Amino acid sequence: MSRALFDNGNNIGKELTYDTDDGIWDLKAHYDFVSANPPTTFYSHTATFTSGTGLGSSDVSAFTTIFTDFKAAGASVTGLYLFFGAATSGTFSETNYTYAITNTTHITAYQNALGGSTGVGSGTTSYWYLGFNCGSTTGGYTNSPSFHLGLTQSCQCDSGTPVFRPFIGAVNGNWGGYGGGCSQGTQVMGLGYLA
Repeated sequence: MSRALFDNGNNIGKELTYDTDDGIWDLKAHYDFVSANPPTTFYSHTATFTSGTGLGSSDVSAFTTIFTDFKAAGASVTGLYLFFGAATSGTFSETNYTYAITNTTHITAYQNALGGSTGVGSGTTSYWYLGFNCGSTTGGYTNSPSFHLGLTQSCQCDSGTPVFRPFIGAVNGNWGGYGGGCSQGTQVMGLGYLA
């Protein structure tokens, strides 16, 4: 005879069995281990930003998806990553990037700001500035979000300050880049997050 008792509060299954040969009840515990570090996935998009022109509609759509899904992923996001091919060679990944934000307070602040028009962040490499409304929302994300390192204004590019503005507009080449200035030479840039 056997009777199963489950305690879901601590993920332990307990089974009480009766041995008819010796007349003794036995209690056995079955542990259901839950990983402290559940598996994560890296979601990203990279594109070639061509000098003198904006991104094509398929790349704008892909970056819109990244911003949308990053916001929707909420607390499951553990990292936000920028990739500038002019500074970092190889394939963009959670281990090969140019800048990363892993502070979850900063990540949440970005998520909360997206969809609005109020910027957030200090403009440092550890808390990039997320600005809005510098560009066209046609086919892009609401209020044209952009990331800036070294600045706290969305429509400004200074020499030596990396800028990522994927929604500046289809015919506008002032998308920023790694080397500083609004209109730079052709380069690959990407945005990704880990959740």
